[in-house]
Amino acid sequence: FNPATAQNVTDINTVNASSSGTVTIASINGTAAILSNLTTDTSDPLTLTVNDTATVAQGKAIAGATSGTVDLSAGGVTDDLSNLRDGTSIHADLTTIKSKDADIIVTINTVTLSSAAEVSAINSIAGSLSGANRLKGTVTGTLALLDDLNAHSSLVNLDLTVSDATIASGSISNLNTVMAGTTGTVTATMASMTSGNLTSLSTSDNQVSMTVSNKPGVEAISGLVDRTNATITFGDDITHSS
Repeated sequence: FNPATAQNVTDINTVNASSSGTVTIASINGTAAILSNLTTDTSDPLTLTVNDTATVAQGKAIAGATSGTVDLSAGGVTDDLSNLRDGTSIHADLTTIKSKDADIIVTINTVTLSSAAEVSAINSIAGSLSGANRLKGTVTGTLALLDDLNAHSSLVNLDLTVSDATIASGSISNLNTVMAGTTGTVTATMASMTSGNLTSLSTSDNQVSMTVSNKPGVEAISGLVDRTNATITFGDDITHSS
């Protein structure tokens, strides 16, 4: 059963249905799509290893198929945010999966946030995880929403895109908060402003596009380059691209 086929799972299910006892198999590995069809339950001490990423529904089914361990380290759980959350909280099904593999990687499918409840749910999911780069995905939202994402040291590896057309100088601290909250890449566009304002941005390798309204000196230009890997447009049509 390494890796298990659909027929292997059918055979295991047949044995399970014909017996009032428990089904014990040393170890089984296979794809989430195949292992999620097991009809064994939490009285059966199976050791299961998932060889790819699982949806929440698949992960829950696999977790419920054994009293033994489930290893999801190959691909963790990948799903839409709507399936990972319940209102402002982590979904109970994801919690069930985590009870079998506490340090899973959770990947959010590409999503554009539209509510504070979604942000709270992401914070809840992140707060339930442990380890480095455990929450992944591509998330777009306004600066007002994204700067409410909690910082979790190196745990969050979300790629974040700020959907505001431009970000004013008065919101630089908010963007710094967003950048501090993930080890992923942050993409944003600054409004035209002086180099003095732009150097208030945190140093980073993020994709923060800048337009400089004054004519900065060499030292100021160097400081701006340290703050982005995106295009910097200077006065007199001088452009720097990283």
